[in-house]
Amino acid sequence: MAEQINIIIAEDQHLLRQTLTSMLDEVDDFQVSYDVSDGKSLLAFLKDAPTLPYILLLDISLPDINGLELCPIITRDFPHVRIIVVSIHQQESLIARMITLGASAYLNKNVDFDLLVQAIRAVYAHKFFMDDHVIKILQNSQRHLINEKKKNNQIDIDLSIREIEVLTLICREMNSMEIADRLFISARTVDGHRNRMLLKTKSKNVAGLVMFAIKHNLVELI
Repeated sequence: MAEQINIIIAEDQHLLRQTLTSMLDEVDDFQVSYDVSDGKSLLAFLKDAPTLPYILLLDISLPDINGLELCPIITRDFPHVRIIVVSIHQQESLIARMITLGASAYLNKNVDFDLLVQAIRAVYAHKFFMDDHVIKILQNSQRHLINEKKKNNQIDIDLSIREIEVLTLICREMNSMEIADRLFISARTVDGHRNRMLLKTKSKNVAGLVMFAIKHNLVELI
């Protein structure tokens, strides 16, 4: 028997929440353990819930505490919860922001149910799910960040887009294999990027890379 995947739904639209619960409960290894319409009730549930790996389907537009506020709180206080944002809001800056804050995936509310199931399984198994659209948005976000730093003469070391991506994930305490899975590259390639950044920044170790990132405000740390 497949391992059961516990799911929480945080969605303020009652009909959508009921529909999602009914459809997800029909999947053999899925169980909707809790559904909620506001952020305060969600945090109260998580505080008293058993420490199990949960998948949280999170709407951004909750009536009391919105998803932007909830995401870093949950990531910090309930690390066993993996967040999949399901939202009508598709602004690139918002998607990049939610991933930076700790979301493992970002889906449109109009997503096909089969893709939602795929995303839930991927996040449960690998801690992330990113389709081509989200990957492109993150790359554009990093490219814009680098260009702004160069324009303002805030960084005089030429790091590539991929190196910045690797550095960002290093700062989120991910190891080479986890970074490789996230970026769809090999662990050896990750090690190569890290070693080149050590040389470019004249850092002695990974801690030095993190300090470099903080000094130049290259990544947002939670």
